[in-house]
Amino acid sequence: SDPAASVGTQVFNIGGDWTDDGLFNTTVSSVNVTDINLPITLISFSAAKEGKTALLSWSTSEEINSDRFEIERSPNGKQWNKIGSVPSHRESTTVQNYSFPDKEPLTGQNLYRLKMVDQDNTFAYSVIRRINTEGRGIALYPNPAADFVKLDGVEPASVKNVEILSHNGTSFYQSAAVSTEGIDVKKLAPGAYLLKITDLNGALNTQKLLIAR
Repeated sequence: SDPAASVGTQVFNIGGDWTDDGLFNTTVSSVNVTDINLPITLISFSAAKEGKTALLSWSTSEEINSDRFEIERSPNGKQWNKIGSVPSHRESTTVQNYSFPDKEPLTGQNLYRLKMVDQDNTFAYSVIRRINTEGRGIALYPNPAADFVKLDGVEPASVKNVEILSHNGTSFYQSAAVSTEGIDVKKLAPGAYLLKITDLNGALNTQKLLIAR
């Protein structure tokens, strides 16, 4: 089948289920998606947390009479809102890379999809990507850190627990309080860690922390 058509099946969102990597697989009935002349061949689309921001990234391998990408977000997969637009290259036969930062993602589940619009306003949807922002938006700085790391966006009175763990789950730091001076990480070996902040209301926020010297 036409590889371009595969990204357009989301137009016919008749049913489906989630997979572990955040992809929503649709079940399409009585629709021949290969009849759709899509303006763009989408080869990748991802969403990742970058501090307080949700960063969307995608790539195309071919664009014909394309006009723009409209970025849509939903908390539940039913109600979608346009949160931005990125111009396409219109005509291209080489790989093109794009990105869009959602600087104010929703608390909890965020679903994202691309609306790929042609110059005559025909369009198709990408697959859906999902991230979760549990609790408040928090940013670490400096990151990478050497001596101290501070937490931007944290209200000390609302914090129940702060913990730094390795990726295999070993705990290297734990505290019930957040100091305005930051967390002393001088004893941590260089490498990658996870910093987990638990609010008094139970909300959890996990951020990647790099130690470098």
